[in-house]
Amino acid sequence: MPDSYRLVVPSEGSVVTDCPPGHVAVYTHHFEFGLRFPLDSFLVDILKAFNVCLAQLTPLAIRNIIAYIWVVRFLDFPQTLNLFRHLHWLKKNGSSRLAGWWSIMTADKKMTVQPKMTSLKGWQDAFFWVRVPDDFPVRRHFTEPAPHMELLPLKPLTKEELVAYDYFASADYDTTYDDGKTVRTKEPSTWLPHTKYILGDRPLSALLLSPAYENGLDHLDLDALGVDSEHRPLTHLPAPPSSDYLTMHSSTNGRRGGNRHGPQNLRRRGRGASTSVRVPIAAATSNAPPSPAVPLRSSATRTVNRGAINRRRTREPTVDDSAANKRQATEEPGASAANEVVQVEDLDPNTSEGIQGEGGLDAGLGNAGGTSLLSRSTSQP
Repeated sequence: MPDSYRLVVPSEGSVVTDCPPGHVAVYTHHFEFGLRFPLDSFLVDILKAFNVCLAQLTPLAIRNIIAYIWVVRFLDFPQTLNLFRHLHWLKKNGSSRLAGWWSIMTADKKMTVQPKMTSLKGWQDAFFWVRVPDDFPVRRHFTEPAPHMELLPLKPLTKEELVAYDYFASADYDTTYDDGKTVRTKEPSTWLPHTKYILGDRPLSALLLSPAYENGLDHLDLDALGVDSEHRPLTHLPAPPSSDYLTMHSSTNGRRGGNRHGPQNLRRRGRGASTSVRVPIAAATSNAPPSPAVPLRSSATRTVNRGAINRRRTREPTVDDSAANKRQATEEPGASAANEVVQVEDLDPNTSEGIQGEGGLDAGLGNAGGTSLLSRSTSQP
């Protein structure tokens, strides 16, 4: 961190709302998911438009925002609040009318970050105070975000914004496992980098999101991005890097390390190996034309081997089971059909679980501002 910022460990028994004057509260997972100081100018615009402090956004909201900024900057898409608002919306966690935590939801049939994460356990337990300068540009303490960008009218997308909006289309696929289970997964229709790579310090620095290293596209690992020397995609869905980037949890042996809730998930569910039968859901496939920046690669041709050894023990059905099944069929006649397809959005079994969802687009904002930093020189003097 620059000298004007300092990390402070809260005293034992502190809660996040005890943040002292001149400081902001930041969750440990915020750092893990790409938050760096000083704050990026476009991130500042988003936080000001949402009218919230950093600690009010869940770690997965920070992950979504930072990854989105990285991608639009890399692809030289417009960095405007109007485009951001067309693709995302703000949702409060829980039903309390008091100031609380907020999540970022993605518009229907859109995907701006891969892989998806659907839960994150215990994230509220670990946080720090960060001493900030007097001119720190966003709110420092919890507040009810009203007015905020959701209350402003959406503006029509410009031609450049529409290209970017169409680019972030997603498609749903049914993957059948050898135990007969069908899992529905969401994938980007076009190239999106893996967050395990781009949220590391070197890739963040390359796109001006961290001051730790030099900036500029020459400092990116093209193999990890899944692109060639001219930044054309070799696959629409790059694999996770072989090793994770250094995080605050990994360096301090945090109890919620990235591998705690990862590979065990599918094994606990007892799913066998994938049969690589991938049937696209036609109704969910975007008809948007491919962006001229990165050619569209069809995901229907990619095979996946997910899951692990099936440790489920088979047993003979009992009389009690039969009675329970009849009772369930009577009380919930549509339950069995609904349970045939299980929603799984996290495509990488090695990632920790998180809270994030897909939602329909509500009427909201229309602020537009910011330009692509990559349209200018990205080298520092």
